[in-house]
Amino acid sequence: PGVGRKTAERLVVELRDKIGKLDTTFETSGTIGDKNANVRNEALLALTSLGYNRTTAEKAIRTAMRESGSTPLTVEELVKKALKHSSP
Repeated sequence: PGVGRKTAERLVVELRDKIGKLDTTFETSGTIGDKNANVRNEALLALTSLGYNRTTAEKAIRTAMRESGSTPLTVEELVKKALKHSSP
């Protein structure tokens, strides 16, 4: 909350390398491929790092992934779309 679009994008870019180094795993659905699961996990970590609670972040990510359909998303794209669906 209180973080605008530009600031959120900057944080994602700046934290991308640090997030990749963390050995944190999150629960994922068994139907998601490994690459999509990794993107989802990194996006979830980014949103929780921005101060969103896990439940809100997961819901926003699910909605963003549903919207994209079968189109693969990068972590940055998924975070951007999820931020549009999360409530402050």
